[in-house]
Amino acid sequence: MAGYLAGADVADGPSYAFRIDLQGSPAMCGGTATWAYINTDNPNYHVYVAALLAAKASGAHVTVYSTRDAGTGYCRIGYVRTTT
Repeated sequence: MAGYLAGADVADGPSYAFRIDLQGSPAMCGGTATWAYINTDNPNYHVYVAALLAAKASGAHVTVYSTRDAGTGYCRIGYVRTTT
């Protein structure tokens, strides 16, 4: 899914710790969820957060590749590309 970040949410705890949604609220990863997440247990968690917040601050275009978690149906971020 590609577009511009509409927002970023930070939550307490390891589950759904950092969440993003795109402008226009498109459904992500083939489901109905309009947001995608990355958990603190991901080895590159801080890199994802930094890249996504920098993209939000600069207004950069992002492409977010995510997969649907079979247990929850929510979209886990697996790869991010930013472009200006």
